[in-house]
Amino acid sequence: MKSTVLSALFILTFAGVPALAADGPASGVWKVTGSVAGNAVETTCTVKQDDKKLSGSCKGKDGVESALTGEAADKNVKWEFKRDFNGTEITLIFTGALDDKSSNISGGKINVQPFGVDGDFSAKKEEAKKEEVKKEETKPKQ
Repeated sequence: MKSTVLSALFILTFAGVPALAADGPASGVWKVTGSVAGNAVETTCTVKQDDKKLSGSCKGKDGVESALTGEAADKNVKWEFKRDFNGTEITLIFTGALDDKSSNISGGKINVQPFGVDGDFSAKKEEAKKEEVKKEETKPKQ
């Protein structure tokens, strides 16, 4: 009886651990396209969602990579990163909502600080490549 209770307690205690370690719905590689004041925005952002916190990086067409920080609440996401624009450091702030499959953001908004200029964007999550999925499946469990 005692071992049955201990086994049940162990299962209840540790059954949810892998779920807590899983990436959130915003995690992945996102192709972002948009426009701010007539200027095209094209960047690829690699996002990691840990609970409500977003981290990662965004790389523009010029190959420059910038650290990304942000937050997620339900389907709503907000992230930002800094870039140089003609010698001035700017912060691009993206806000939007994930679709039901967490694979697209449409109707997103971009705000550029310190200029206070706004624009629009959409983003599409890239599908994981089969090789990457195989690597994940063969990684040793920790």
